[in-house]
Amino acid sequence: MWLEASSESKFIREFAKTHAHELLHIAIAMVLGNKKRTVIGEEKAVRKLAKEPWNKEIEASY
Repeated sequence: MWLEASSESKFIREFAKTHAHELLHIAIAMVLGNKKRTVIGEEKAVRKLAKEPWNKEIEASY
């Protein structure tokens, strides 16, 4: 991530977005516990909450 960032501020923004994304995965796991969760469903929910894009190309990668 550091190597892809063109500046320190861009790195900080991208790191924060990535960290928030992963925290949403943790929160969903904590709320749902051992209930069955699909990888695609969880990723779609996280991306919606984080206002990140979701489309057929992204879905196909899962």
